[in-house]
Amino acid sequence: MTNYKEFKIGDLFYISTGRDVIISQTQKGDIPLISNQHSNNGITKYIKRLDNRVLYDHKKTIALADRGVFLATSQKKDFHIGTRVKALTFKSGEQSENVRLFFVTAINKLQTLFEEYLTNATDKLPSLSIMLPITENDGIDYEYMEKYIEKQKEQPIGKVKKYLELHYNNNCQLTEEEAEALMKFQKEEVIYKEYKIEDLFTSENGDTDIQQIHLNNKGNYIVSAGEQNNGIIGKSDIPAKVFDADTITIDMFGIPNFRDYQYKMVTHARVFSLKYKEKKLTIEEGIYLTSQFQYFKQIYFYSNMASWEKIKDKFIRLPITVEGEIDYQFINNFIKAEEKIIIKKIIDYKEEASD
Repeated sequence: MTNYKEFKIGDLFYISTGRDVIISQTQKGDIPLISNQHSNNGITKYIKRLDNRVLYDHKKTIALADRGVFLATSQKKDFHIGTRVKALTFKSGEQSENVRLFFVTAINKLQTLFEEYLTNATDKLPSLSIMLPITENDGIDYEYMEKYIEKQKEQPIGKVKKYLELHYNNNCQLTEEEAEALMKFQKEEVIYKEYKIEDLFTSENGDTDIQQIHLNNKGNYIVSAGEQNNGIIGKSDIPAKVFDADTITIDMFGIPNFRDYQYKMVTHARVFSLKYKEKKLTIEEGIYLTSQFQYFKQIYFYSNMASWEKIKDKFIRLPITVEGEIDYQFINNFIKAEEKIIIKKIIDYKEEASD
């Protein structure tokens, strides 16, 4: 059994803070610019090198988005950081990708402490502790980290293949209906109609204070702010309002999520659920509808936080039949087609990388 020990971040890393970077004035290049965001592994743009900013060695440094986000990321290239982003440089020097990823995971377990925008990690960061595996001599067990992360890397492809087996009988070939839906979309032959959100959905807020939740891998899934892992932070048997699995959730930053499994969930008070009025959503319909809310991420953030009152009068665009009804058949076939194409690309990429 592997033993773990607490280590203070300030003892492990040199900590520096990013400065303002006016993104519109940067030139397109191949250097990742890490911003204060959840999406795209923190990368807001690839730019040319900035002479007046530090270029951080990705093999020695972890990026950490701070205020209202608290997301640590490991990069594959040397990178710049923007405002409200920290650079955590290993005091022990260069580390492998697997070790960096292990540290990122350990740091991100602290996310629940910094969900409020005004609660940032700036002053507290050096004294915060993370749990790391240790050797018999109480040193950090880097070898264990290497093996653990390598094992985790193999799991996603296994899950993808299992999903293909369960849902598509190990067949990525598009059906005639799926191919037709994809072609119809590509040729821009789909007819759309705008629907007011409150005409399609009812909404409820969660009633749970995230600070009171003790994750114990029992009970219901807990959904909080963020798009990592579909907003899921773990499981708890805390008594709280429970929502169905086919519920779309939107958090205070306007980030929508939909879960493709039939488990119930509990949500943080800053997360509100959207229950579709007309029918129980299929997985494909839930994914499609969730995609229509993606633009909220652009307009709701920090001081302009999302809420049901703010979005209920807005519109989303859905495909319709020639009779003017929502075209659920197209939605299901189109998402299945896209899913099969993505699965095939993942499997092909993994097999080519193994050759």
